[in-house]
Amino acid sequence: TTFDAKVGRHKVALDFLRCAGFVDADDPETPGKAGKGSLMVMQVAYIVRLTDAHHALADASRTCGYAAPVLPAGSFNPYQENRLTGGSAAGHEWRGEAEQLRDEVKKREQELRDKLQSATPVDLQPKVFWLSAGRRLEDVVKETATYPEENLAEDAALLQSTLESSSGYSTGLHGFQNADKARLVELSRIEVHERCVLRVICPDKSVLQVNFLASEHIETVMQRLGPLFSKSVQDSGWYLYQSPPLKRFKLRETLSAAGLTPGANVYLGFSGKRPSSPYLVDRLVRQLGPLPSEDHRGISISQQPAGTDGDAQL
Repeated sequence: TTFDAKVGRHKVALDFLRCAGFVDADDPETPGKAGKGSLMVMQVAYIVRLTDAHHALADASRTCGYAAPVLPAGSFNPYQENRLTGGSAAGHEWRGEAEQLRDEVKKREQELRDKLQSATPVDLQPKVFWLSAGRRLEDVVKETATYPEENLAEDAALLQSTLESSSGYSTGLHGFQNADKARLVELSRIEVHERCVLRVICPDKSVLQVNFLASEHIETVMQRLGPLFSKSVQDSGWYLYQSPPLKRFKLRETLSAAGLTPGANVYLGFSGKRPSSPYLVDRLVRQLGPLPSEDHRGISISQQPAGTDGDAQL
């Protein structure tokens, strides 16, 4: 048939139709195995999905140099002729699918917020070291993780499965553009980090490493960091920033929202005149030991001042 010649013999074309809302069905007029799954039927027309499918095909056609037909004028409803037999079921089903997607997005967003808010409080556990002598931040983050990585992958896989089963949407078909679907895919990939390992790099290359909850606001973080800095720093207009590019954090955003989880390096900056070194409180400065010379920037941990793995711990 014409359908088999143009569409049916191409697996990717059949997959596309399934994503648009068609389902495999048996042919009641063809007995035996020959009729099994030999038809593709659209029992409910999802208007938004069909419109997205048309746009995807139009984009592909233009890429290949073909002119794509425009959408029918007026309200695009391929089931309009069957209104008497189908009633308003299609409209209800379409609204139901859209609402289900929106509910899934809201549910996932709330789950992420709840997980951050319910995290167990952590101690600052301040450590100090010279920038050239510190351990890799990635290694420290792995040690402080409070959850198994497989759970994150399992969670993401479960949400992805829910997405595909509820909407028929395949992430392999990039032409389908729908805000709720795209948002749900994005949320399925988010790993919830409850903690944040923050390293504050001072102008003299001394580093203060502390632990926070990912849900803590920058304002709270600065309040808790304050007593760990020298009096000259506390009396100045200090702030935290990242560079490059230069990014000064908003006081009311959380560490998670600022993109600092599960660990990040930030710098100690000053609005006015920069105070002189040292920048840390005396009891922390005593943990640093002498500054490594320019000729020994790569000295091993065994050569560091007494501490834990090269990092002095209080």
